[in-house]
Amino acid sequence: MLELLYADVGDLPDTPERYRLSAYRLDRLGSTKSPMVRKLGMGAELLLQKLAVSQIPEASLPLELFVRDGGRPDWKLDGWYFSLSHSGTVAACVLSDRPVGVDVQKLSPFSEPLVRRFFCPQELSELQQAQDSSYAFTKLWSLKESYVKALGTGLSTPLNSFRISLEPPLLTASGDAVFWHQSVGEYHFAICIPGAEPDLRPDRFEKADIKPVQF
Repeated sequence: MLELLYADVGDLPDTPERYRLSAYRLDRLGSTKSPMVRKLGMGAELLLQKLAVSQIPEASLPLELFVRDGGRPDWKLDGWYFSLSHSGTVAACVLSDRPVGVDVQKLSPFSEPLVRRFFCPQELSELQQAQDSSYAFTKLWSLKESYVKALGTGLSTPLNSFRISLEPPLLTASGDAVFWHQSVGEYHFAICIPGAEPDLRPDRFEKADIKPVQF
């Protein structure tokens, strides 16, 4: 099972008291001053709520989340894995029965200095030859971020320590993970599952409606 929901949170009210948010989320919101960052955090958890309640019989609200080493949120619902991401005004969440990582990136202009610093030389060459270097750059960035999220290591795994080809099949050079990628408008979405089958596709990928619900 693999489902990905995303939402534009630009119009989401910055009113956390109207949602049954986890203690983890409320703690993070308490130290966040930016209204947009707060909306993105709330939006990501609301998407997780939607997926969890619809797919996991034992899930209940508020969700019980805790922080693993490196700051990654997790839960104790055995056999279920999730990953959260946000960029621009879009939040995303993936739920799976296998370890998984998701990343969303808003289209960014190709930056050769940035690529030289953080990516592999082979990836730089591939980006330089791309017909649309900004599209390819954003796609690759989302793929690489999804990989370190799937590993659970975050940026403690340097992005230039592994290589991903932009051409299908989307695999790491070592073959230890597979990817799925899709762009919607100016946003790129990527999913990574370590060691999975090469025809990775989400069972559901759609934009969700997240409205505040009074309780």
